[in-house]
Amino acid sequence: MKLHYILIFFFTLILFSCSSSDPGIGSKLSFYETKWILRSLDGSKVYTPESMEEAYIKFSKDKKNANGFGGCNSIDLTYTEKNRSLKFNSINATEKFCDFIKDQEKKYLVALVKTDSYKISGNRLSLYGEGKILAVFEDTGVK
Repeated sequence: MKLHYILIFFFTLILFSCSSSDPGIGSKLSFYETKWILRSLDGSKVYTPESMEEAYIKFSKDKKNANGFGGCNSIDLTYTEKNRSLKFNSINATEKFCDFIKDQEKKYLVALVKTDSYKISGNRLSLYGEGKILAVFEDTGVK
């Protein structure tokens, strides 16, 4: 009977030692060189006009820069990232005028400015500012 409990204890110990309690740890490698498609801003689903490119961000590991698209304008950024802390140091965007998506694109840029951390869970990247989710992106497998 004691052997039964000892075996259960060791199997449980092995099971918990093999899994991570941080959902971002197993996915962290996909933070870099992944085209993260913007899915929501401030809890609202983003709008992508038909036949238009979706807003996204893509992080380069080696250069500590990122590039993206806001729905109308291209975006270039530099960032610092460590232990799920994330801060954009500079954000530059082209200056095209697209009346139909300008408000959403402005919210996207504001969310990037306010970002102080991130979390990856499954195929989702969430950007946070002061503990609040600012933007959610999805890894769709496109590189």
